[in-house]
Amino acid sequence: MKIAIEYGSRHNGIISRYSDRDLLLIHNGCKNSSEERIKFQLLGYDVTVMSEKKAIHLAKSGSLFLKHVITEGKIINGEASIYNNVNSEWRPKKDYQDEIDSNIDILDLLQTLPENKFSLLFVNDLLITSIRNIAIRKFAADGVYVFAWEEIFKQLYSVGRINMNDIKILLFSRKLKNAYRNRMYYSVHFEFIYKLFEIAKKIINFNGKINFCNRKSIVLGLPDKLPERSYKQLRAYEIVCSFYQYNSDVRNLASMVSKPSYFSSGGIGNDCG
Repeated sequence: MKIAIEYGSRHNGIISRYSDRDLLLIHNGCKNSSEERIKFQLLGYDVTVMSEKKAIHLAKSGSLFLKHVITEGKIINGEASIYNNVNSEWRPKKDYQDEIDSNIDILDLLQTLPENKFSLLFVNDLLITSIRNIAIRKFAADGVYVFAWEEIFKQLYSVGRINMNDIKILLFSRKLKNAYRNRMYYSVHFEFIYKLFEIAKKIINFNGKINFCNRKSIVLGLPDKLPERSYKQLRAYEIVCSFYQYNSDVRNLASMVSKPSYFSSGGIGNDCG
């Protein structure tokens, strides 16, 4: 292991009992990376792993994930030199429109949803995550780098995209999302999801809709229509899990969709995932 960096809401933003403990491990070889990942997972961290080569490549490519880690991260183990190197190599992109468009494309999944509480929790997760991802990129295009949830909402409010009531809904949505990621499946009313959806449309600027589909063949066939190991395919598998209401029939699938950074790895270097 080269370096371990803790980042996210434990250092900035809104902390609740459902908040993740986010950690990035950057290694210089795969020999011990799996053991290091397991060690930190047992300590309660949500771990992302990448090689030093990949980290440098992403920094030069303007990765906002790495900008987030650099800006808000704290070294808890390892050598500070790689942190400084990644920091010095980071360069902004000219624009992030391709990433925004890719995220909007994923929202097509809202048109094929089982009709149950698990599906509504999935919708909440997808919407609040998309709001954050797209807002971060829109602000970054103007040279403004904000990553903490609370700061993003404040920034959206300051530019007139949302009001104070919207912020209350977004804050609750974020807590609901974190509980869902910890496999706490609370009931949520469609009225709340509809309000969140309307807020998302204001921020994201898309004209999508939510459609329910309880036909097993359509829901189960959805992932096969998407590129292998893509993030969109991962979220489609999550819809399959919601169709089965996360019962024992999809235990292995549910475990896979809970680790998107491992599933959707790619690019320069090997994550050894």
